[in-house]
Amino acid sequence: MGKTIRWCGPTGSGQAVKLCNQVLCAVHMVALCEALQLAQLQDLDPNLIVEICSTGAAGSWALANLGPKILASDLEPGFMVRHLLKDLRFVKAIMPSEGENFPGFKLAMALFESVAKLDNGEGGNQGTQAMIRVYDHDQASQKI
Repeated sequence: MGKTIRWCGPTGSGQAVKLCNQVLCAVHMVALCEALQLAQLQDLDPNLIVEICSTGAAGSWALANLGPKILASDLEPGFMVRHLLKDLRFVKAIMPSEGENFPGFKLAMALFESVAKLDNGEGGNQGTQAMIRVYDHDQASQKI
């Protein structure tokens, strides 16, 4: 559990903050996977990307903690794809107009849905860093 306890407002506000957090986590994972794919396309050592970018403006918890897991092909869950998708479905339910003003959210949700379908639906039991599998698959089939 977290160490900081904050009052966020009336009933339901804490849940709303959690949904905002989950959108950030989902979109951060898109950025992380795309940066690692770009490094690969440029014949860069992806470890360099994690090391250098973690210390600058692009640094994030996801980059520092999940970047190394991606590079080690460690897809063990800290937080499962299926749990993130559950939260993203809650976000989608409260969005106006099918999320037209939230393209990052829509992309992240679509990519996580693709991950969840891998391995006959077992991809949802992997950690959120398993999103890299969709990028690897797309690159292999020349969709990127």
